[in-house]
Amino acid sequence: MAKRADENQFEIIQKLRSIGVSVQMIHTVGFGCPDAILGWLGKNYLIEIKTDDGKLDPYQKKWHDLWKGQVSVVRTWEEAFNVLGIKIC
Repeated sequence: MAKRADENQFEIIQKLRSIGVSVQMIHTVGFGCPDAILGWLGKNYLIEIKTDDGKLDPYQKKWHDLWKGQVSVVRTWEEAFNVLGIKIC
């Protein structure tokens, strides 16, 4: 079953790319894998994009619980920028 993109995904990805962030979509891996890997200033970040009221499904919850590295849930481009340590004026 293909995963449906959240309605805010396009805007978030567009804003990230507009400032030079590398974005690789990985949501098709499945099994709870996050939506994207971000590359910024020599570091990688994993993000799961959710709408305002979106929740992790059981596969995502398990993946997040077992992952030993960084992973963040973001709902807006501002939250995505915050994950990267980018201050918004």
